[in-house]
Amino acid sequence: MASIMLPWGRGRTQRTETFLRATVTTRLAKSPPIGGNPIVTTPPETPAPRPVRSDGTSLAAGWQFVACALAIAAIVAAADLGWLRPISVWVHSIPLGDKLVHAFAMGLLCWLADRAIPSRPVATHCSWLRWTPAIVTLVVLGEEVSQRWIPGRSFDLGDITADLVGIGVALWFRAQSH
Repeated sequence: MASIMLPWGRGRTQRTETFLRATVTTRLAKSPPIGGNPIVTTPPETPAPRPVRSDGTSLAAGWQFVACALAIAAIVAAADLGWLRPISVWVHSIPLGDKLVHAFAMGLLCWLADRAIPSRPVATHCSWLRWTPAIVTLVVLGEEVSQRWIPGRSFDLGDITADLVGIGVALWFRAQSH
């Protein structure tokens, strides 16, 4: 390669040549090859592997489910103790606000549980219904029915319906992704 003399004097020729060589090499590595023959090849960037369990499920999905389950349990406990009355009044002031909260929370819980805990179908003829969402549904129904005996809480079939709609939407999303 010939030296390139720049107007600012001698002694910088070697550094200038090194700089230009590095610049040309970098630009050639970033540009698409001409005629199918790559001049400079660079290894493809690979993303860092995600930690997974032996069954192939993500560890992050497990922590997301645990966090969501703990948050919902804390909200239920706070509501049972009467600590959420101001928020409850505000949610009930929105048309169908309570039902939307029920559907969203239980749907999210079911979706995260289904991602985090691998399970088999309940029966061979209905592969869309797995054990994990079925157990979440039973726990949710048990929590709603238990409100009959908790002072300050009320049993409402509309809440159960909203919970089941949320769980149904979560199952629909799961079916669409598989």
